[in-house]
Amino acid sequence: MHYKKNTLSLLFVFFLLIFTRPVLSQTFKDDSLAVRAILDSNGLDTIPVDERVIDTSGGRVVDIRFDGRKLHTLPPEIGKLTALTAVHISGNNLTSLPPEIGNLTQITKVIIAHNNILKLPSEIGNLKNVNFLNFSANKLTTLPPEIGELTSLEELDVKDNEITSLPAEIGMLNNLKCLYLYGNNLKTLPPEIGELTNLGGLVLHYNQITTLPAEIGNLSFLFSLDLFANNLTSLPPEIGNLTNLQQIRLDGNNLTSLPSEIGNLKNVYILEARGNNLTTLPPEIGDLSGLKQLYLHNNNIKNIPPETGNLPRLEDLRLTGNALTDLPPEIGNLKSLHDLYLNENNLTTVPSEIGNLSNLTLFSIRKNLLTHLPNSIVNLNLNYCDLAYNKLDTNNLSDAVIAWADIYDPDWRETQNVTTVTAKTISAPPLKPCITLQKSFLFFSLPHEGHITLKVYDMNGQLLSTLVDSYKSGGEHILRFTPQRYRSGIYVIRLSTCSGTVNQKGIVIK
Repeated sequence: MHYKKNTLSLLFVFFLLIFTRPVLSQTFKDDSLAVRAILDSNGLDTIPVDERVIDTSGGRVVDIRFDGRKLHTLPPEIGKLTALTAVHISGNNLTSLPPEIGNLTQITKVIIAHNNILKLPSEIGNLKNVNFLNFSANKLTTLPPEIGELTSLEELDVKDNEITSLPAEIGMLNNLKCLYLYGNNLKTLPPEIGELTNLGGLVLHYNQITTLPAEIGNLSFLFSLDLFANNLTSLPPEIGNLTNLQQIRLDGNNLTSLPSEIGNLKNVYILEARGNNLTTLPPEIGDLSGLKQLYLHNNNIKNIPPETGNLPRLEDLRLTGNALTDLPPEIGNLKSLHDLYLNENNLTTVPSEIGNLSNLTLFSIRKNLLTHLPNSIVNLNLNYCDLAYNKLDTNNLSDAVIAWADIYDPDWRETQNVTTVTAKTISAPPLKPCITLQKSFLFFSLPHEGHITLKVYDMNGQLLSTLVDSYKSGGEHILRFTPQRYRSGIYVIRLSTCSGTVNQKGIVIK
């Protein structure tokens, strides 16, 4: 009886070895044949395998790269590379992935961006160890429910697709920290989004989202929320529960107000709400004790609550393109303020308390209805001042104010009480992008919003620095610029937009 039992055990081991032998004996040679099959199926038979294999470990291929090779198909042999931990197949012409992609159970990083993939196979859910998944710039319209099985996933990037909705299973990604969804066709978010309690960054700009679920308030770890260029008309009160939030971007929506609960966001240091339909601000805006940048231009705000003066760390306040007729005296309490933009409003004067802004270095109040400036304004020691296109008259200003204006804006008189230039003409953006240098400031104008780059080159074409690489609204922009950081010689500032490229030369002498 004991002998029979041992015999059965030996037979079991024998058969186990036979059936697992292909797996146990997988070698680099076998992996190379799989890589060769991928190349050959795409007509790349002249490319050596070792050009595509980036890394090997333990006699196996663990990292491959097929970026920009015009691949049109991914054969089933990809599933034989079972030791892969990373795969890069971006910039190709793939329209689908084989089910065998699910065999890559050891993989931790998948980057298959800039292809034409229409759908992800359900087998994608087998990649239990993947922590970085990038399918950006494809043609996905949805994500499979199996995406929720990727419980090790920390970063999911599916931006610039055609996704119209998210599966409820998205809420199962308990370890997800960053979710990039911008440039899709989302109209709503599922309530399950609130189950992503480890999520730190949620990027949703350039979608069609009209409302946010109340459950978004459960994202207690969230520090960055980007909702730029959607169709939001309001924010849920639960937004106030995001007490770890540091940045919130609401530009380019249809918001008419901000909820009072926004005052709970004590850690927010950047609040952007440009290009909405805001008419007022809640008094609770003054509770944002960590706020450094407040961008509210191109709304219809008629007044600023006095509580705005309670922002001890505010450095940059932008209110261009609103309907302001006055400013509260409490604006003088903003001791950290160094940039103040008040262009294109209906201001006739500014409060005398503005002279208390001892750290203010940029003051721009062009295209208003100014008839008076208080004597206290001479306390401002500025790097840049713009008083153009107002109704200032030297007969209504003290000699001290006139002298101050002549120092900080020498051309201020030339544009006062100009009746031949309408507001519409003044505010119209230029037909082409342009750049102007003045002292330590760089001015650039954009015909419309879009992604731009602003870079500095030497005369040999070597890139010295990138000043801007982001989306910007149309119109005029001002940027602090210190050419002294570059060595002596001639340099070129290049502004690149979808409307064209312009260059501006400069000289550094030390």
